[in-house]
Amino acid sequence: MRRTFGIVAVLALLLVLVPSSAMAAPNGGGRSAAQAGKITVCHSPNGVNPRAITISRSAWKAHEAHGDFIVTKDKPCVPKKAAKVPVCTFAATTSQYFSAPLPPATVGALFATGPITIRWNPATKAVLGGAWDEYTVADPATKLHNAVTAGTVDGTAVNLTFTRTIVPPPDYVFTFSGSLSSATPGPATLSGTMAGPSYAFTATGLVSCRAGKAAPGS
Repeated sequence: MRRTFGIVAVLALLLVLVPSSAMAAPNGGGRSAAQAGKITVCHSPNGVNPRAITISRSAWKAHEAHGDFIVTKDKPCVPKKAAKVPVCTFAATTSQYFSAPLPPATVGALFATGPITIRWNPATKAVLGGAWDEYTVADPATKLHNAVTAGTVDGTAVNLTFTRTIVPPPDYVFTFSGSLSSATPGPATLSGTMAGPSYAFTATGLVSCRAGKAAPGS
């Protein structure tokens, strides 16, 4: 009986003397990141969308190499605001595409119609997107979607690349070269040659501009 009492007393004494941290799970459960050999860094792949993540200290060199930094009270990880870019848009509800040079030789030369939209950055002159939905006169039910995939709008000079997805590939790629009667907000006419020097294109619509929007991919 005395032996049993002695064992119980020793166990009780050990519970008092041994710190609770020494009894924690061996995988670091209940410990802080610092205690577990980890650090918090501001991770910003390619310099965008920074966010705080916890990594092992052994991984720090790789993160430091591409611009990450260790988060501290004096140096927090603050998300960056999305870059803003000015955007101008030309939009016309219909167009005229002729199988003849501009001006068209005859009314019968009209080959297709359809709405067109172009978006560009007036500061860099780079085209940001748009599309021309082509309805052939011979078969108005046929709509060919031609996406604006590249180009420039330099003042009133316009050069565009269109891509039409074809199944099976390759896609059909063609260009437009011409001008806008005005690149400032208001009425404007886009005219020039589409898909070759002998095919005239014209569309009358409106130009509108915004001071800025979130940059693509931000």
